[in-house]
Amino acid sequence: MGAQHSNLRNLWDKSFMAKGHTGYTDPLKHSYDQPIRLAAVSRILARLFPNAGLSGKNALDIGCGTGDFIKLQRQNGMFVTGLDISPKVIEATRQRFQNDEKVELISGPVVNVNLKDDFYDLVTSITVLQHILEEDELIQSLKLIGKSMKTEGILIVLELAPPHKDSIIHYNDGIPYLIERPANTWKLLFNKAGFDLIEEPVMPQLGIAMLRGFGSIFEKIGQRKNNLGVSPPNPNNDSTKNAGSAINKPSFFQKIKYKGFVSIRKLLLLISHPFDHTFHLPFPSAPNRHYHIFVYKFKRH
Repeated sequence: MGAQHSNLRNLWDKSFMAKGHTGYTDPLKHSYDQPIRLAAVSRILARLFPNAGLSGKNALDIGCGTGDFIKLQRQNGMFVTGLDISPKVIEATRQRFQNDEKVELISGPVVNVNLKDDFYDLVTSITVLQHILEEDELIQSLKLIGKSMKTEGILIVLELAPPHKDSIIHYNDGIPYLIERPANTWKLLFNKAGFDLIEEPVMPQLGIAMLRGFGSIFEKIGQRKNNLGVSPPNPNNDSTKNAGSAINKPSFFQKIKYKGFVSIRKLLLLISHPFDHTFHLPFPSAPNRHYHIFVYKFKRH
C-alpha cells in the first residue's frame, strides 16, 4: 500500500473511531443527508430494475463504510460485496452483518483488490472516488470496476461536483484527502476509463445547499472581522479546550453566538426537510448543485 493509501486508511480509521462512521465530519449534515442519499439511490434502483429485478443478483459497494448501502442492496435481495480502505470500518461492518452469509467484506483500495471479472450487476460508489486524487489511479480504478461489471451492469456514482470550473484539493490533518472535480471533469474521466453515461438524476439537496450558503456568509463575516483586527469567536478552537486557563475559555457572548450559529443551521434544515425528505424536489437546479449522481454502463470492446 502506497503512502497516500496508508494516510487515507489511517484517516478513515481515526474518523470512524471518533464518529462511528466515515461520512460527513459534521454530524448535523450526516444525520440529515444520509437518508436523502439512500432514498435517491433507492428510487434509481426501482426505476432501472422494476419488479424486484435485483433479487439474487450481485452488487459491489465501493467505500462501503459501516454498511448503509449494503443494507439497501440486501433489502433488494442482492448478494453484496462491500469494499473499504479502512480495516477498522470493515471490522465494524462485519459485526453488523455477521449473521448474513450473503455479505462479503474486503479491505483495501480499489487498485489493490482482485475483483471478479464480469460478475457484478450493480456497483455503487457514494462520495468515494473523490478521495482518489491522482487521475491515473482514478482511471485505473474505474477500468478495474468496469471489468468487474456484467455487460448489462450498472454503476451508480454520487460525488462532489460543484459548479465552479476548477478542481480543488482539500486537506484533513494536513493530508490531501479529497478533490472537488467539476461535473464535466468527472464525465471526461469516466469516458477515458471506458464508461457511457446513461443518466444524471437529480438528488434533493436544498438543506445542504442552504448550509453551505450560510457557512459561506458566516466565514466572510469572520474574515471581515479579521481584517478589522477583531478576532471572531470560535468556541471550537483548540485553545478553548484548555480548562486550566480562564483566559482561553470562550466568553459568555462567544457561547451565545455559537449557539445562535447552530440554531440557525438547524432552522435551515427544518425548513428544507419537507422539500428534501418528503417531496424529493430537485432543488437547487442542476447548474447550482454541489453533489451529482451519475449512472454509467461500461463499454465492452
